[in-house]
Amino acid sequence: MVLDTDTADKLLEQMTPEQATLIRQQLLSLGEVSAEEQEAVVEEFFRAGGFLVDEEPAAELDPQLAGLIAADRSQPVAETPVPAPSSDEVSSPTSRPFVCLETTADEDLATFLETEAAQTAALVVSHLTPARAAEVLALVSLQRQTEIVRRLVELDQTDNEVIRLVERGVEERLQQIAHERRRREISLAAVASMLTAAKGPAGQKLIENVAQEDPHLAARLPQITPAAEPTPAPSQRLSYEELLQLSGASLLEVLAEADAEVVVLALAGSTPVQTERTLRLFTPEDARLLRQAMQRLGPTRLSDVENAQQELVDIALRLEAEGRIDLPFRQHFAAVA
Repeated sequence: MVLDTDTADKLLEQMTPEQATLIRQQLLSLGEVSAEEQEAVVEEFFRAGGFLVDEEPAAELDPQLAGLIAADRSQPVAETPVPAPSSDEVSSPTSRPFVCLETTADEDLATFLETEAAQTAALVVSHLTPARAAEVLALVSLQRQTEIVRRLVELDQTDNEVIRLVERGVEERLQQIAHERRRREISLAAVASMLTAAKGPAGQKLIENVAQEDPHLAARLPQITPAAEPTPAPSQRLSYEELLQLSGASLLEVLAEADAEVVVLALAGSTPVQTERTLRLFTPEDARLLRQAMQRLGPTRLSDVENAQQELVDIALRLEAEGRIDLPFRQHFAAVA
């Protein structure tokens, strides 16, 4: 409390982290110390370190040397002007304590409050907004909540120099906690990738083995859902000719789901009666465009026509599975199967 903040920080940096933390915690519990008591402690510290010695009779100086010293002391000493602090220093944001809390994640703050001394935790919470303090306290254990609230009630006005010293230690500890959290997140992401790659029973068995030894760790690992059996494709019991016998509304919905090129190719391999019945489902303008497209086809491979017709059949089966159309032939097909 006697040293300025920079000097105290340099002194604490020469200690182990445990020693520095202990001294910061003791500073919080000191309370107010008078100037006389501070001066007495400093004098005792210097005496213990051998920096102060009892006064002894001074040796007699040579008369000529004594005269020179007396003459030098009679000269006025020019005072060195002390530069005034700049406006940036006066208005620096660092003048507000615990600014680092604003950019600290709630999870990291909760870890800090759970592990640090209750007095230090209470001092940190007192520098949070009421809303955020409530949110962070909700993340710690019930016992710890009670300890911190009790310390908040008993918290005295803390000296600014003490706050600065404690703030430095708090900031270093929060940085350490954030680093450890990021390292765990990276490690968990790597494990998740490994489990995702180990699909099926192998990955699930790995998680079960981990759960037996460490349930808490297993709860943080991604759960592997057993791969669903592929849904078998509907049995091919619908021909293109039967497709064209659907009701006008159902057939039109199938054709609307297909590309125009597929419809043109499929109709190119249909009989004239099938083609005319199908074209009547469209508007006159759309029917005219389809006829023109069929006339421009030219020589066409049979496999292209068959593939187009099969695509229309597949669309019809899909729409039936989705419940959008009804295939009256399916009941008959099921009975035959």
